[in-house]
Amino acid sequence: MKKSVGSVRLKTIKGEPIEHMDLTLRPVSQSLIIRLPFGGFVWNRPVAIEVHESGSSRRIPIVDVTLLAQISLLFSSLVAAGILHLINRYVKSNKK
Repeated sequence: MKKSVGSVRLKTIKGEPIEHMDLTLRPVSQSLIIRLPFGGFVWNRPVAIEVHESGSSRRIPIVDVTLLAQISLLFSSLVAAGILHLINRYVKSNKK
């Protein structure tokens, strides 16, 4: 008998449509689901809004500005830590 160690799934989910006159809006999101034997993790994020109007449809993407800010902050802190490490190494090597 095989034991499942865990699973990773990425799902695209379409929400309930919202109708107003001849306009229909439907939110679209993605879910990253990670399951492990001792717990799990679920991360939902907005992806787009589908707009259906008078027989035509279009998809308006949603830019996740918060995620971009978090990635920028992480990258900036890694660069700053690297620079500080290099400065510290340079100072120590000049003391000898």
